[in-house]
Amino acid sequence: MQSRNVVLFSVSLFAALAVGAAADNTVCANAPLLVPDGSTQTGDIGAAPAPATRWFRFVAKAGRSYAIMLENLTPPDQQAEIAVMEILDACGGVPVPISDVADSVEPVSYDSVAGVGAARVALLSPGNVTLFFAVNGHINTANASQFRVRVEETTLFNPLWTTGGMQTFYQIYNTTTHACSVRLDLRTNSNGPAPGGPGAVTFTLAGNRSLTRHTGFSDLHVAPDRTGHASIAHDCPPGAIQVDAYASNGSGNRTLPLKVTPARQPR
Repeated sequence: MQSRNVVLFSVSLFAALAVGAAADNTVCANAPLLVPDGSTQTGDIGAAPAPATRWFRFVAKAGRSYAIMLENLTPPDQQAEIAVMEILDACGGVPVPISDVADSVEPVSYDSVAGVGAARVALLSPGNVTLFFAVNGHINTANASQFRVRVEETTLFNPLWTTGGMQTFYQIYNTTTHACSVRLDLRTNSNGPAPGGPGAVTFTLAGNRSLTRHTGFSDLHVAPDRTGHASIAHDCPPGAIQVDAYASNGSGNRTLPLKVTPARQPR
């Protein structure tokens, strides 16, 4: 009876180990789901010849923007650099456009002179899609290493714009030293495109620069006497783009400050 119990325990242990191996995220199909709210997850990269890649996924929404924030938890003499590989629109899918210089944009996560740190990337969402990405270390590293990864949504939201006897103005400031791609999307209260306007407009904003976009006919051409909400997405790290919004009748004697906030407090 005792030997039978030992056999059963051994079989159960083998099955458990097999399940654990199958769940290893060194392959795309086993990528765990990250919530894009800044929640962190710690991972490890094995020493050569163990796999030096860990896969993750997150659900992206149309019109939004995200940043993958990576931290190297290992000393440089053990693992000098951790990198984010290309982001795919499916497991084994097509790469999506990203800003792969976000690691040298404030807050800096990679020291290009010393060649140490962790890469990060930022992107404008390609639509309602689950995105896959891999975290990589130096494949020939003789030591195991650890990292921490999180995905943050960087979209800013404006609950109200108006053209009711006024125009709405957005003063958009790039606080970093690197150019950002910015997308301003004005929607109606029922979430349709702002009537008369171009819908979403995407433009480049240079580092340490600001510009103004407005709903008037000399810019976004939004029809009069309408209201709605807006979103501002960008491909730079969290906090890179700051926006001040207000509605004005143009003469300066009627000005209404408007709120622009992130979806949630960054972590």
